[in-house]
Amino acid sequence: MESLDHQIPKLMNKYHVPGISIGIIHNSKVTNIKNYGYADKRAKETIHNDTYYQVGSISKSVTAWGIMKLVEQGELDLDKPVSQYLTRWKLPETAFKREITIRQLLSHTSGIAEQNYSGYKEFEDLPTLEQSLSGEAPHVQPIKMVAEPGTEYIYSGAGFTLLQLIIEEVSGTSFSQFMQGEILSPLGMNHSTFHWDQQVQKKIAKGYNLFAWPHDDRYFTEEAAAGLYTTVEDMANFVLASIYGTDENQLLSNDSLQLMYTPEKIGDTPTGYGLGHNVFSMLNGNTVITHNGMNIGWNSQYFVIPDRGEGIVILTNSEVGNLIISYIFSKWSEWQTGEVSTFYTKRQMINEIYTIAAFILSVILLIRVVFFIKKIKTRKRKFGLHVNNKQYLIILFKLIAPILFALAWWFLLYYPWYEGGWTAATVLPYEVIRVTYAVSAWCCYFALKALFVKEAILLKFDFKGDCL
Repeated sequence: MESLDHQIPKLMNKYHVPGISIGIIHNSKVTNIKNYGYADKRAKETIHNDTYYQVGSISKSVTAWGIMKLVEQGELDLDKPVSQYLTRWKLPETAFKREITIRQLLSHTSGIAEQNYSGYKEFEDLPTLEQSLSGEAPHVQPIKMVAEPGTEYIYSGAGFTLLQLIIEEVSGTSFSQFMQGEILSPLGMNHSTFHWDQQVQKKIAKGYNLFAWPHDDRYFTEEAAAGLYTTVEDMANFVLASIYGTDENQLLSNDSLQLMYTPEKIGDTPTGYGLGHNVFSMLNGNTVITHNGMNIGWNSQYFVIPDRGEGIVILTNSEVGNLIISYIFSKWSEWQTGEVSTFYTKRQMINEIYTIAAFILSVILLIRVVFFIKKIKTRKRKFGLHVNNKQYLIILFKLIAPILFALAWWFLLYYPWYEGGWTAATVLPYEVIRVTYAVSAWCCYFALKALFVKEAILLKFDFKGDCL
C-alpha cells in the first residue's frame, strides 16, 4: 500500500478524480482500508470508512446472492421459465420459441435487449417496477427480445430489473427489504442499502464528471441492476464472503458460489460471465471474480480470487475513476502473480496515442500561428471587414464554420445527451480531452484568420472602388 499512497494522489490530480476508497483482503481477512480525497470538494468534506458510494452494476453481483439464497431455500429454480413466478407483469409476446429462465437472466443470455439505467432526478416521482419494465419511465426502453434465449450473450440491466420483480413476487416483500434482511445484514453490510434514505443522504459522497464538476443525486427504481449504496468496509465484507470456505461465508454454500463463478456457455464457447459475476484468468492461471459498477458520477470495481482468499475493492466518486482502478488492479495483480500486468499499460499506450496526436496538432498550429502573426506584422493580412457583400459572406462563413464545428465537437463528446445523462467522452480514452483542446484551438485559429483578409484581396477592392 505504500507505493499506492505515493502514486494515487498524483493520478487523482491528473484525472480530476475527487475521492477514492480501497479495501484489501489478504489471507481471507480484511487487512487494510484506505481513503483518499474528498466526498464533497466544495465543502472540503473528506472520504471516510463510512462514506457511501453509489456502485452501479456491482448491484448485480449482490442481487445474484439474493437469487441464490431463494434457490437454496427451494423457492426458485434456476432453469424454470420466469413466467411461472410473475403475476404483476407479463413478458411481451415474442416469435422466439424458448422461454426465458432465471439462469439466463443472471448470465445475460436471455436474449433481452441491452438496457442501461441513468437514474432519476426526482425521488418523489420514481416510476414503478412495472412502468420501468414496460418502458413507461424516462430514458428507459420497454423490455424487448432480440435473440432466442440461450443463444447470445447480451449484457442487459433489464434482465436484473425482471429479477428484482421476481424476488418481490416470491418473497412477498419489497426487493430492498428482502436484500437487507437476507443478504446485506447477514454479511455484515450494515451500512449498505438498495433504498435511498436519510442515512444515505447524510453520508453519501457527491458524484463527479470528468471535469470534476458535481452531479445531482440520482435515484433508482431499478435497484437490482444499478441501485446499491454501500461503503468500502461493507464491500470488503462482501468480497470476504465471496471467498470459498471462510468463517464468514455461511450465507451461501460453496456449491452456490461455484455456480455463480462458472461462466455460462453459448454452445461450447464460455461467455466470461457467470451468474451475476464476471470471470477471467490472471497471468498465473488464478481465476478472478469481478464486477465493475459505473453510474453517472461514479465508477467502482471489486476483484476476488475465491480459492486463495485474496481480494480488493476500489470505489470512486468519479465517472472516470476507471482510469485509477486499472492502475490499482495492475499493481494488485503484480502482487498476486509476481509478473508485470499489462492491464494498465495497454490503456496507457492508447492514451499516449491521443496525447501524441494532440501534441502534433498543437505544434503544427503553433507554426501556423507564428507565420500568421508575421503576415499581419508585414501587412500581408489586414483586418478587413470593409469588403463587398459577396466577400463579406465568405468571411462570415469562414468565421462561423469553425466555431460551429468546435461547438458540435464539444456537444457530441461532452454534453450529457445520451440516455438521460451520459456523455460519449465517458467511454472514450481520457486523453481525448487533449485532442479536444487542440481541435478547439485550431477552430479559434481558423475563425480569427477569417477576420484578417489577404492584402491582395483588399487591394483588388481598393482598385475597383468597392471598399475604402
